[in-house]
Amino acid sequence: MSPRRHLIGHYAPVPDDQGVDSAVGIRTDLRSSARRIASTPELLVATFAVFGIATTLDIASRLQHGSGRPIFNVAFALWELVLLGFAGTERVWFQRYLGLAEVIALTRRYVWRFSKLALLALIPYFILAVSVSVLWAIVGKTAPAQDHWAPPVLFYYLLFLDGLLTFVVPALVETTKKPFEALRIGQQMIKNTWPGCAWYVILPGMTLASLAGLLPARSSIVAIIGTSIIGPFLALWFRGAILAFYLRHAPQPSEDDVMP
Repeated sequence: MSPRRHLIGHYAPVPDDQGVDSAVGIRTDLRSSARRIASTPELLVATFAVFGIATTLDIASRLQHGSGRPIFNVAFALWELVLLGFAGTERVWFQRYLGLAEVIALTRRYVWRFSKLALLALIPYFILAVSVSVLWAIVGKTAPAQDHWAPPVLFYYLLFLDGLLTFVVPALVETTKKPFEALRIGQQMIKNTWPGCAWYVILPGMTLASLAGLLPARSSIVAIIGTSIIGPFLALWFRGAILAFYLRHAPQPSEDDVMP
């Protein structure tokens, strides 16, 4: 057994989903996730800090748009790598206490792993963006500004990814270091546990966490700050519930993929 897997019992008392109504299971896991967050304020503070910095850089990049000095755009892009790595750290933090040094070390460790997954997941969107530009060039017209069509397209695409990657993200933390293997495990878990996993699959954790960055450029600063507070909190809450379900059904990691 994974050295951390038994610790899930501290915030996920549902031991087995056999014979348990899926709605009962999700309610229990959500309550347990909320208790875990409440008992670990460091996790909540760190989450708000990481996303708060991202929001600050996002607002700064929007305000300097057209100034010819892309420093905040570059900083925001680099900080998104931290967000990717922190997604793995959050899952570990749900299961045991982490000090600052370990938070930094784990986040650095997960950056490359989740960057590879993100690149795989965004390939269809990149293909779509290029196709739109090419099609407009073929008809001899200027392509519409990306700010006009990209946010809604990304929003619905992230909703789709939320369902598709529900158990892929915890698999990449708990079971394997390989994104393709995590994709296989995540899809297999949905297949094997359906319909018991249905409520977990529709929880929009990824979309909520990214919502502030998907707002149109003309959005008010108040709207951006508001969504950057509410979105990450709800996403964290949902992630705890999904992790609890995953650990009840997860395959054991191989010797080469033992998690930290």
